[in-house]
This record gives sequence, C-alpha cells and structure tokens, in this order.
Amino acid sequence: MKKLNIVVLSIILTGLFFCQSCKKEETFDQESSDTELQNGLLKSDNLDYSDGTIALGKKLENPYSIENMQIAYDNLKQKRSDFKPEFQVKTSHLYVRFLPRDEKELDLLKQDTTLELFDYPLDYEIEKGGTYYYDPLLPKDQITWQYCAVKSEYHFPAIRYEILSELFIPEEIEEKTSDEKTIENIYDLVTEALIITDNLDAEDNSDSTKRYSLWNPSGTIKVWDDIKNQHIALRGAKVRARRWYTVKTNYTNSSGYFKTGQFRRKVNYSIKWERFKYDIRNGTWGQAYYNGPKKRGSWTLNISSGESLRYATIHRAAYRYHYRNIGGLKRPNVWSKLKYCYYHREPWFGNYSGMNWGNLDFTGVFPDIQIFGKVNGYWVNTNELFSTTIHETGHASHIALMNAGEIQFLQVSKIIYESWAEAIEWYITKIEYNELGVSNYDNPDIYINGDNKQWWNSSYSHDYTPLFIDLVDTYNQSLNKGVQPTNKCPNGGTFDGCHCHIGTPPSGESAFIYSDNFYYTPVGCCNCPLTGSEYDGANCKVMDIPVNSIGFIWHNKWYLHPAGNSNYPYDQVSGYTMHSIESFLKHVYGLSSLQSKLKANKPSRMTDKHLDIYLNYFFNL
Repeated sequence: MKKLNIVVLSIILTGLFFCQSCKKEETFDQESSDTELQNGLLKSDNLDYSDGTIALGKKLENPYSIENMQIAYDNLKQKRSDFKPEFQVKTSHLYVRFLPRDEKELDLLKQDTTLELFDYPLDYEIEKGGTYYYDPLLPKDQITWQYCAVKSEYHFPAIRYEILSELFIPEEIEEKTSDEKTIENIYDLVTEALIITDNLDAEDNSDSTKRYSLWNPSGTIKVWDDIKNQHIALRGAKVRARRWYTVKTNYTNSSGYFKTGQFRRKVNYSIKWERFKYDIRNGTWGQAYYNGPKKRGSWTLNISSGESLRYATIHRAAYRYHYRNIGGLKRPNVWSKLKYCYYHREPWFGNYSGMNWGNLDFTGVFPDIQIFGKVNGYWVNTNELFSTTIHETGHASHIALMNAGEIQFLQVSKIIYESWAEAIEWYITKIEYNELGVSNYDNPDIYINGDNKQWWNSSYSHDYTPLFIDLVDTYNQSLNKGVQPTNKCPNGGTFDGCHCHIGTPPSGESAFIYSDNFYYTPVGCCNCPLTGSEYDGANCKVMDIPVNSIGFIWHNKWYLHPAGNSNYPYDQVSGYTMHSIESFLKHVYGLSSLQSKLKANKPSRMTDKHLDIYLNYFFNL
C-alpha cells in the first residue's frame, strides 16, 4: 500500500491511527457522463447550482430579531385597530453558531437531534448554490462554524459558541393554534417585519396584503447510474426546506419522493449528505451539500454530473450498507459517525480510488474513509464508485466485528482483510444492481473486469484476491479464463468435453469414493474384474485419487476434475455463504487460521481436500 510520508509521520507521532486499507482500481472507462449529461441536470430545478463553494451575497437585516419584531408589532398596533394579538414579542429562539475544536466535538453536536446545522450563515443571500462552504476567515485545517437556531431554553454543550441574535419566531405559535384571528395576526406580523427589513420577496411586493395558504415543500430526487444508463430514484436522502431560521426535513422514499412540514412563503431547498450513522464530506473538512432553488412549489432534481453525482452515489452505497438489505451481513456500527471524504480529483499517492484510515480517532484529525473520483486520468463510473464505497465501509464493519476492535485488527494479514473487503464489495454491489433489475450484473462472462474478481490471477496484487468470493460462488476461473492446457487430463482419464472420465464399474455394481480412493462394490463375494482393480477385503479399489486432483461420482461413473490454467485459483469450493464466513471471521488472522476455520465449518459435499487444493494456490503465491 502506498502512503504519503507526511501522513505516515503523523501516524507515528500520534500513535493513534493506522492506514488500514486501500481499494485499488484495475480498470476505468473513459469519462463521458459529465459533459454529455450536464443538460439533464439543467432541465431540473437547479438553475443556480454549480460545483464548488457556496457563494454568499449581501448580509440581510434579520426580520426575526427581537428588535425588528417589536418594531413590526408596534407598527401594526398603531396602524390597525383590529390588531390585538394574544401573544407578546419575546425571545423564543436563539440564532447561534458553534465552533467545534475537532471531529469529536462536531460528532457531539451532530448527535443532538434537536439541531439542524448549517456550515454557512442563515442571514445572507445565497448567490450560488454550490456544494460546500468554509468560512474564509478561519484556518483551512479547522472545522468551520456551524449555524443553527435553538430554542431559548436550550442547554449548551461545552463547545465554543456565539449567540448572534435573539429571535422571535411566531410561526411556531401558529402551528399550535387553530384560531383564525391569531393566525392572521401572526401572518401580518411576519409580513410587517419583512417589509421594514426590506426582505419581502418580489412576488409579495406586488400585494403585501395577500396571505399565502399553507403548503408542503415536496419533490422527487433522482441520480444518474451508468449501468442502468438512466436516472434512478435516490433513496434515503435528507432534504431540507428552510425559511430563514425555520427548517423542516424529510427523507426521500423508494421513489425518490419527499414531503416536509408546512410553510406559507418560499423556502430554500437543499440536500445535506448525511444520516445519523454517516456523513459525506467535500474533501477532508467540508460538509457536502446540494443547494437547490428558493421557491414556493415542488422541487424536481435529476443529479447527473459533477461532485453532486459522486456525493449521491456514495450516499447510495452508504445508505445501502447502513440501512438496507445487505444479505444478513453485519452493519458497520462503529462508535461514531462514519465520515466519507470525497475528493473530486486524482489521489496523490497512486492509483487507489479509496482509502480507509480506521476508526480509532482519539485526535479527531483524520477522516475515516477517503474516496477519489478520478484515477489514471479517467472519472470512475458510478457502479465502481458505489462498489469502492462498499469496499471501504466493509473494513469498518470488519473492525467492529473484532472482539478488541482495531487492536485485534492490527494482527490480521492484508490478504485477509483486503480479500474480505473485495468479497463484501462484490456481494453488496450485486444485491444493489439485482434489486435495480440488472439480473446479470457481475456475471463473470459479461462484466469481464467486474467486482467478482474472476479475472484476477497471480500477476495482480497478492492482497486483493477473490479468496472469499470463491468460497461462495460456483465459478471456477481456472477452467474459464486464460489459455487452457492442451492435456486436460494429466492425472488420467479421458476428457469428455467437461471432465476426465476414469471408468465405470461392472454392471450392477456401485461406484463410490472412500478415503480419497475410487472404489466399486465387488461382484459376488470378492471378484474385482476391472483391469487394475484389487480386492481390499471388503470392496474393489480402483485407484488413489491424485493428491492435486478432486474426484467425484456422477451417473455411477468415476471422474476427475480437469486441469485448468494454473495462473488462476482452481476453485472447486462452494456452499459457503457470506454470513457464515462472517460468523467466524473474527478468529481469522491469516491463511492458516482461515484454513482451520473453513474446515471446521465446511458445508456438505465439501472436503478438506477441496479446501487444501484451493488454498495451496494462495499459500504458494
């Protein structure tokens, strides 16, 4: 594995982190989607969207400040005799910002489900949507300010914060009353506050006395997929509708549809790429967003290109692993929220598209998972980005599986932890695309360089192998890949186009295998008429099955499996499941302990010899 020297030095100095895994790219397709699909993105409601930093405009005067709300209240009392509300202007919320020192403090904030955090201030115009924001006045290696509104009685944690403004948000009173007069008074008060602070929207300016009815922000979010060659529904994405300091959220369903709580006026739509169990970053520090339009109406979004296509695809994989069907495998339930850091560029340490730096983060310095969008000059396809995310998340799950976590994981050999991550990548990505209707996804004869690793041979990395995949699948790559030997039956028999036929017992007698030898039942008491066979006191022994070959009985005939290309693993092992392997994986540290556990947990029809022949390939690498 390639590591940057400065990172290695940091690891040595802290003694708290280790670089535990990399996902190496083997093949890449030419980039096509980013330019060709840009029009598809622009056809949805994203006219102010672009990659890069969120661009803030002018600072807005705060209509919800106690001062401005009181002025608006007094104005209405003077101008209108019918304005006699049963409420008074008083502090209901605080507009605050937090400045976490490190990732531990940021995680603490994000665990508070009463907070809806923003990396950018809420009292500025947004000139350009962008995908992240970082306060330009802060050092680049520091977490940026986190903005939100909290209730006035909020108990602040021991994290640096500033109260920017005391707020009165009367809409919360409206949500708790059905009195029409109170609702009218609240609407008029907010309108007056918007007028005196010059924040009334353009459509309101035409008729400031108009009262808008309640409406629910809603819409449909889809994302492009290279395998399906179309936009597909984006599940589980957190969509936010914000009107000044009031934020209402919901998650997209299986159709990509969402619907939030009610508002009256326009809202700012956005996606925050996070869930309770994970967080997607722009690079190392910046929270990843999709900032959509400000409007009063539904939002239709087709994410087709750029950074946002990658965030959405990483979200698909993370959401699958953490919340959806993964075939009974263990979830990556680590002690803190997993951080997926996406870099919209090539890596600086080689041709790796993903890195997992472990979860032992006492310092709050390093990201858990790094994912790169471009390798060897090509943008990674969406299915490859998906599978890379699964691969790296698999390492986090593997660590959580171990009894002593990272300490025990340090003892695991690289061929074990990388090959297990390759198997998880193959297994879960296949589930994803099978559920999307791609029934032949990762078929070894269709997806030549697929996640199945059946193209892998001894000329490739000896760590990223199909070691665990081969225990589950039924495909013998030694017989299907590369140049096949001219003599398919070097250990005897006649090749019948599929296997090596050794012979057939006399009529009426039964062929069988005992102690890895071919036998048949004797004719009469003890007659063994086949040439070369001999009576052993009970049955007729035909021959020893060669030590490097596997015999079997079919239609009462003796057979040997044929020879294949010796550069590929000879995979006659099957019957294991990913779940069954995971159940004893925490006891596996290298090939020897794996061999022992496989033999102790072998499925029916598998023998120790099946396992020995297969694993000898890896022992001899």
